[in-house]
Amino acid sequence: PFERHSFGIGLAALLAAARGVWTYNLGVTVPAADLIGAARKLHAAAVVVGLTQEALPDLEAVEYARELHAKLPPNVEVLLGGNAGVRVAASISSKRVRGIATLEEFDGICSRWQ
Repeated sequence: PFERHSFGIGLAALLAAARGVWTYNLGVTVPAADLIGAARKLHAAAVVVGLTQEALPDLEAVEYARELHAKLPPNVEVLLGGNAGVRVAASISSKRVRGIATLEEFDGICSRWQ
């Protein structure tokens, strides 16, 4: 939602697709309501949000992640990628919200979804 570039989230989508996981890339700066609506419409198992440490103050990112957590169906995982994503996920007490520090870590998650 806060990134100005799509490189990281694009790489994550390609990595997931290479593992046989169906992906739909909404791009950058996606409002929470739009992401939630798309996840519901697409019956997503997870949403992946890129957050670099420069992206936005953590407080706003935490609010965004909490909105996703509260409004997405309970079976949908929220994966927050990047340095800020790890910090934000740590501040939310939920097994559904995870911080992903590296693409290698994300690859391990993708292999679980195969």
